[in-house]
Amino acid sequence: MTIEDIFEYNKPYNEKNIKRLIEEIRKNNIVPYIGAGMSMLFGNIYPSWNGFLEDTFNKFCPDRDKSKFEALTYEEKADELYSEMGRQDFSQHLKAVFGKHHLDGMKIEDFDNKPVYFLPKIFDTGLLVTTNYDKVLEKVYGLCGNNLSPKQKGEKEALNNALYNRELLLYKIHGDIATPSESIVLTKKQYEEAYNGELKRVLERIYQSKVILFLACSLSGDRPVEIIKEIKEDGMDNYAIISCKKDDIKSRRLELSDKYSILSIIYPEGKHECLKIILEYIEYHIAKRINTDKTETEILNNRQLINYIPQPKNTFLGREKEIKEISEQLKKRNVLFLCGVGGIGKSELVKEYITSNKPN
Repeated sequence: MTIEDIFEYNKPYNEKNIKRLIEEIRKNNIVPYIGAGMSMLFGNIYPSWNGFLEDTFNKFCPDRDKSKFEALTYEEKADELYSEMGRQDFSQHLKAVFGKHHLDGMKIEDFDNKPVYFLPKIFDTGLLVTTNYDKVLEKVYGLCGNNLSPKQKGEKEALNNALYNRELLLYKIHGDIATPSESIVLTKKQYEEAYNGELKRVLERIYQSKVILFLACSLSGDRPVEIIKEIKEDGMDNYAIISCKKDDIKSRRLELSDKYSILSIIYPEGKHECLKIILEYIEYHIAKRINTDKTETEILNNRQLINYIPQPKNTFLGREKEIKEISEQLKKRNVLFLCGVGGIGKSELVKEYITSNKPN
């Protein structure tokens, strides 16, 4: 699909809401709220939450009645497994499935066809909120040169600095896989304690201070979303990028708007590549506004400026093989790194390549 196809799918609301969202991002008013779908888009690396619960049941409870287990809610399933396995064994299993070791050795090009690739480009300062235990966000931000420090409950000063001083912070509201037995909110009892205590107060504060953008979230019966319904007031707007069947677009759009003050950007059910297309469109237009003195043709791959590249210092000779290799590699990916010891001519090679390819 193209961005024009997405505009057409929920016409005229998708285009209108995306443009309004871009303006809010430019004003630094947006806090992205990132759900499990952002990590699920990595093939076989991480399972869905329901997939994890059912696989765990099959592995550790093979003699139990599976039909009864499948009829339970997510929180009830977690309760059953927690009771069966015990806190320590369950926590270690959780860490084995969602641990950061699954991301070891991954490079930025492993992410450049995923929606998460655009988050450090759009949200490079301020607060990010996630329900995810895993380390996908920290990994991608780190590869982009940003130290994304994860925090949990009790970090009031860090939260203040993120909300009001635009310091980059990842607030992991349901815990961190690095400390599963101490931090993770998992069972029904843990959820009730969290959402009747400090976590609820923190989320209320965030919702009342900023505009929320829900990304890769189902928004169906989620406790964090229900808090919005309790505190919503006139003039409160939030945004969500979600998937939906064509026949359900109107009812879903009105439900989110009327109950939760959420303006929806809707793409076809199952077409999760649309999330990447939308984020890429947003990133492009933010970059374009930052560089208002440049035309669209002066942005390489919709992101990188090609003007004001210094000319090579001397007449450039040789390196035809390397220039050809750069050209071939850039047909396959959007980002390319040149590595080597200092002084061998990496910068001059890049200048020569960009200068000779400006017309294209």
